[in-house]
Amino acid sequence: MNDDILNLKVLICDDSITNVLILEKLLESEGINDVTKLTDPTKVLPAMQNDNYDLLLLDIEMPHMNGFEVK
Repeated sequence: MNDDILNLKVLICDDSITNVLILEKLLESEGINDVTKLTDPTKVLPAMQNDNYDLLLLDIEMPHMNGFEVK
């Protein structure tokens, strides 16, 4: 696999911890290990402001704020 893909910084946000863990394991199985996990969508923007992510995996239907409202 391309080294650029293996060095991706990924942010996952889903209110279901089960979904977050499944996505994390899937990414790890492909060699992507730099994964940040969140279950609270209100923490996505601060996390993105504090770090430079290459990929955001974001659930659409969540409490407090849906995925479309995260901007």
